[in-house]
Amino acid sequence: MQAEKLSHGQIRELIQHFSAEPLENYELMWVLESCLETPSSSVYGLGAFPWAGGLVAIHRQCIWLRLDNEMHLETLLAPLPDLDLCRFYTAGLHTLDMLQRWFPGGVVTQSSLCVRNLTSTWKKRFEVTVSSNPDPHTLGGWDYEVYDADGVLAATCSSQQVVSPWQEIIEWVGYRLENYWVEQAYGAVTAELLGRGSPVVIRADTEELSALLAPLGYREFGKLYYYVAPREL
Repeated sequence: MQAEKLSHGQIRELIQHFSAEPLENYELMWVLESCLETPSSSVYGLGAFPWAGGLVAIHRQCIWLRLDNEMHLETLLAPLPDLDLCRFYTAGLHTLDMLQRWFPGGVVTQSSLCVRNLTSTWKKRFEVTVSSNPDPHTLGGWDYEVYDADGVLAATCSSQQVVSPWQEIIEWVGYRLENYWVEQAYGAVTAELLGRGSPVVIRADTEELSALLAPLGYREFGKLYYYVAPREL
């Protein structure tokens, strides 16, 4: 059995399949959408649709991997470019364990995805104001500037909609770094998005940020593991 390179039509069909459980497949859907927009990216699958034998996406010199059966790992990775250093992404801890055995000596980092879904009881007020404009470079995206009560810039960020209907807050830059102001800024941008009817996703790469998001009604729904290792296959 060989890994099959998927066409754009097959990738779109796969995204539609995973959209039945969008939060469970959020990371993978994001990668597949990004591969459609990047001519140099490739997606390979094992087996028949929905390629349950395994999926690998090569995107911007990084390798996204979803695999349950370790016996298929070598076959699935066969199409990889000849790299001395492999940069793997996976949302599965079991898959990460495989990679650490097959590519020893690497470094692993992780982040958490947190979601704030729409509710009818969003009453919290914030001591900042938000200026927002549509982002012309991102489909359905917005750019934000957050100001404190004195009109001083506290933070900037953007949001993008890759997995509908969620808007993911990205490109965060804080100018008031105290925890209080970070929570205020995230909360105000969240309120802006919820007011437009968009639930919100934020990637938290520290426990401190996760703790700041909890009072704003965010909950963790998934982890992403990033593993960089020398290639030995």
